[in-house]
Amino acid sequence: MATYYSDIFEVLRQLEKERENRQKFLKKIPDVRAQLYRNLVFPELETFIPIEWIDGSTILTPGNQTLFLYRGQVQEFPTCIPNIYRGDPTIYDLFEARLKQREFEKVIQKHPAIYDISSSGIHISFTGLAQHYGFRTEFLDVTSDPLVAAFFAVCCYSASEEKYLPVGEQKEQGVFMKTLSSVYTMNPMNVPKLQPIGLHPFPRPGNQKAYAVQLECGENYSAHKMLFHQTKEGSEYIYDLFEGGTKLFPSDPLKEKADEILGGRVFSREVADIICAQDDFSEQPDFYVEELGFEITDSSPYEFTAEELNQFQKEWEKEGKANFKKQIGPTYLTYSNPSLQRTATSLK
Repeated sequence: MATYYSDIFEVLRQLEKERENRQKFLKKIPDVRAQLYRNLVFPELETFIPIEWIDGSTILTPGNQTLFLYRGQVQEFPTCIPNIYRGDPTIYDLFEARLKQREFEKVIQKHPAIYDISSSGIHISFTGLAQHYGFRTEFLDVTSDPLVAAFFAVCCYSASEEKYLPVGEQKEQGVFMKTLSSVYTMNPMNVPKLQPIGLHPFPRPGNQKAYAVQLECGENYSAHKMLFHQTKEGSEYIYDLFEGGTKLFPSDPLKEKADEILGGRVFSREVADIICAQDDFSEQPDFYVEELGFEITDSSPYEFTAEELNQFQKEWEKEGKANFKKQIGPTYLTYSNPSLQRTATSLK
């Protein structure tokens, strides 16, 4: 069931009213229990919270998390599914998407910042990073920040201009989605379908307070829909609030590498073999590669050069690592924790 609003401002006012009601609720209960609730579901912090992930690593979760997660779309579609499953893809389309995604993940593992923080026990969501840099994955983007969701509800990506633009007045209604995070906490295999992407050494996921819901082919995202009339005033206000999207999509070297791989036609044999061994592809890699008109080589043509890696290392040590660490806040119990029983871990 959907509810209807006059514009994006009314949607945001409703969410603010709900936030105020939660605060009133906290003031009516004993201090000890109120603090537990704040830590558990209403921390409202600007920093990122370290918690223990299912593999024992530390994941840096957005500290503004509440009971709900949000998603925005400029109009309503018949289904809400991950981009890898859109458009009735063929087996060759799926192979291409996996090939490019895994190639990207393999290349960025050698980035000094990735190596440094993963060696210290911090979780890296490689699929989450791939999703945020334009690759088609089984992840569906959601966020803990209503304003971030509002941006995607009133701004649409222009491929010709390679940037987001405000939609202004339009006949189709915008869609603001709200769902309880507990809905996607676990799947039948006792593995969380909801993953905090959170803070990484690259800015996009952190700036977007990113989470992801992992969906199977044919599985539709479940959420309460808040439909609203698209207005020029509303879309331009949100657009300007995020400086035309540059706050959510700041320029960084990873974007250039992602674009290179997304447009590429030559890929490494190692990655192709891994896909066919681990994913649901019954034929050998050459079967799919030949149909796609791609080429397979012994080594990846997208590897960072020694000069690039050296420059990345200098930038990371000079200010990147310090900027990364200062965004990490105190440990809390958080609602995204799949079992609600794991102990948060602090970084050394």
